[in-house]
Amino acid sequence: MSFLADKRVLVVDDSSLILSAIKLMLLKKGAQSSNIILAKDAKTTINACQTRAFDFILFDYNLGQGADGLQLLAYLTMAQLIAKHCVIYIVTAEQTRQVVHGFSEWNPDGYLVKPFNINHILPRMVACYKKKQALIELEAHFLKTGMTAASNYLQRLHDKPYYIDYKIQLLTWDGQITAAKALLSTRMAEGDVTAVLNYANWLLAQNAPVDAFSLAQPLLSDNRLRLSALEVCAYSCLTQGKLQHAYDYLSQMNEISPANPQRLLIQFNLATILNNYEQMQQSVIRYQKATRHLSWLNIDCQFNLLRCLLVQLEALAKNTADAAFTRLERDYLQQRLLILQNPRAAHIQSILHVLDARLALCKNERQQAVQIIARYTEYERYIELPFYCQLDIVHLYRRLMRPLPSFIAQLAKPEQSQALLLQNSLRYTTMYQQQLNAQLRSIKTLDSKGLHMQAVHLCLNTVDKYGINISLAKALIRGFSKAIPLDIAPVKLKHYYQLAKHCLTTNTAQQNNELYFKYCRYIESTVAFLHTDIEVAV
Repeated sequence: MSFLADKRVLVVDDSSLILSAIKLMLLKKGAQSSNIILAKDAKTTINACQTRAFDFILFDYNLGQGADGLQLLAYLTMAQLIAKHCVIYIVTAEQTRQVVHGFSEWNPDGYLVKPFNINHILPRMVACYKKKQALIELEAHFLKTGMTAASNYLQRLHDKPYYIDYKIQLLTWDGQITAAKALLSTRMAEGDVTAVLNYANWLLAQNAPVDAFSLAQPLLSDNRLRLSALEVCAYSCLTQGKLQHAYDYLSQMNEISPANPQRLLIQFNLATILNNYEQMQQSVIRYQKATRHLSWLNIDCQFNLLRCLLVQLEALAKNTADAAFTRLERDYLQQRLLILQNPRAAHIQSILHVLDARLALCKNERQQAVQIIARYTEYERYIELPFYCQLDIVHLYRRLMRPLPSFIAQLAKPEQSQALLLQNSLRYTTMYQQQLNAQLRSIKTLDSKGLHMQAVHLCLNTVDKYGINISLAKALIRGFSKAIPLDIAPVKLKHYYQLAKHCLTTNTAQQNNELYFKYCRYIESTVAFLHTDIEVAV
């Protein structure tokens, strides 16, 4: 019986002629016609992967209409639509470094340069399949019957070139870290540069980011390994909470392989956590460029473009009357309408709700934002949200300066980048709250010492940096009842006052609010800047 007789094969190419030629080759080698699926575009490919598990996928690089097989492979990998045992080969006439590096991020099993001979490549495909199957069976033995049975199975692979790698994996599963480390060190001592990279990745998985980073640094000068070494450095920095360094290493990866939507989204979220609007804008531009032809990602891209527009709106939120703010808000609402016209949107209305909460906050409609995120204070509702939407909830809590639900800090994310982004987002949210509390204490100290003007100035600076919450609103209103800075334009002072009073009004459940409304009545009857008209930009 032919090896291919019971194997399912997916062939992806925009040329009908090439699809037919590859199918004929496979049929001659024993594959069954019913097991060979041909796809000319991304949509057909995704539908095929959603309905069955393939043993082999042959990707063409150029899919026409600006899209490419690299982006499709990235999507299928992120969406977990490729089976663990599946062998992936890239079929292409393109041999540029950018193409090869781009695909290498998604760990294909090999490359086939057109034209190719099935007699030459079939043995390689079979060997890859058996290698993957062996690891799956090794893991099954370990999980079902324990270390002894798995070791006995591993001995049957003693003559295979991947024997040592699988032994290291088995020792790691069994918690024999010292023994696994010794084997990796031996491989490195033999002068195998790839073994150094594997060791660095292993250290990263063992939560030893400093050691992993040190090992990866010398590999940055090796063009063959630079992309992978940069990835180790980026994730080492993420693990250590060095977010700006992580962002910079990801940017260097973009120079080599620029069309990775997942990496660009990670950068966007890092910039969001760091509150760096310039880097957010850079990430937005790159993301739009990388996804403009990804029709199969249509609604996902639209949602992320909404998030990008919101970042720009948040940067302008201090002046909602500005023409640029009005234009961006119009763009946001138009993009939102486009999403609602997509049939998939009916199932993900919650994403729009969360994004609308961010828009409401941009427009100083805090109560509306609070009401929206209140829907996701329960664990069951929160985990139903897509991951990046969960990050938006954390971002909203930070901007609203409200305590996070306790379960969010305990969430476990199986995907490494998601786990690290959530971990760092929570850490920065906590730091943000601590810094704000320190500012509030300083304001209170200045006020108690009778330094009312300094207290008001510190209040205003804190609002500029952190936004407004009820504690800060009360401090500012109390400060305005005692001192009015003459070095700040009246129109700006009026804006600060209205912001504080609005926050007070929308938090009527707070204790002692009536005292602060008395302060408001006093200020409104005596302070001249409240009679200044706020200029509207046109």
